[in-house]
Amino acid sequence: MNLLIIRHAIAEDIKLNVPDKDRPLSQKGSHLFHTFCQQIHFLDLKFEFLLSSPLLRAKQTARIFSKYFPTHKKTEVESLLPSAEPESFLTHLSTLNSKSVVLVGHQPFLNSFIQMCLSETREFIILKRGSMVLLNFPGFVKKYSAILKFLLDPKYLK
Repeated sequence: MNLLIIRHAIAEDIKLNVPDKDRPLSQKGSHLFHTFCQQIHFLDLKFEFLLSSPLLRAKQTARIFSKYFPTHKKTEVESLLPSAEPESFLTHLSTLNSKSVVLVGHQPFLNSFIQMCLSETREFIILKRGSMVLLNFPGFVKKYSAILKFLLDPKYLK
């Protein structure tokens, strides 16, 4: 399975009158992520599933991504929330029976999840907003079995 992991794009600052779950992407964040997707369109990425956290900023990032890279099935997944347990999502992922999945989520979940997929050692990847990581699980989807194919940070494509 190929698994593309995307941290949501830059969101509006936290405001007292807006619940965190309803915080949208900022205009700058939306624009930068559109530009990023345009710049990597040459990769011709194809995915069967697009899984997104149910928080607004992740859903908006997923929507932008799907304009450039269509997927067959789009689903919101509670196990992609910022405080979710990585092992719970890994279990969900292993049930999909898919060759290619893209997910859009949040920190600190994404760093913990990537770490769990790659190695038993301490954390060594920190995702910036709008970054993408492609992991490959050559056999079964399980802990410590993924191979890091690429990590793209939007600032390097400007």
